[in-house]
Amino acid sequence: MNMFDENHNKIYRMIDGEILFRADQPARHIYLVERGQIKILAAGETRVLHRYMRGDLFGIPEVLTARPWPAMAQVEGPTDVRVFSAAVVLQRIAHMPSAHRDLLQTIMAEAG
Repeated sequence: MNMFDENHNKIYRMIDGEILFRADQPARHIYLVERGQIKILAAGETRVLHRYMRGDLFGIPEVLTARPWPAMAQVEGPTDVRVFSAAVVLQRIAHMPSAHRDLLQTIMAEAG
């Protein structure tokens, strides 16, 4: 369990160098960068694969397909991250109208 497991839709203030998740950990959260930035690093490397900035949402394909994180996410500078629990998101999806669930299942199949 990590510090995010007990909360849903909560903003965390993070400092430079903090790790959101490591490669091969289960994807249990979706993240929204409220301020600052997150860099995605190749597993076992320092090579930056992508940067997420203010307003970017990430983690949806990994959560919806129940895949582990393929890389590591590290905070760059002072950053605020809104964290959404996968369990709560998946529970809400289960109660959506069938047309919405079908659309999400199609998206998940294409992401897999």
